[in-house]
Amino acid sequence: QKTAYEIYQCDWSSDVCSSDLGTEIDLTERLSLDAGYRYINFGEARSSTRGSDGSTVPTITVKQLEAHEVRVGLRYAFN
Repeated sequence: QKTAYEIYQCDWSSDVCSSDLGTEIDLTERLSLDAGYRYINFGEARSSTRGSDGSTVPTITVKQLEAHEVRVGLRYAFN
């Protein structure tokens, strides 16, 4: 048996979006293979402007902070 999933989430107030796509394939009655992909977009990221000692630190800005993740795993059902 195969199970597929797709999830899309977006928080427009903070410009954070993510999307998941994957599948689970039964290998035996209790063991299954799970494979998936996730894309996350955090939008723009900016560092703080003060150091821990109160000194001024240059601001670092990343215009497009995003991640692509590929996952593979095994699931075992104990019951």
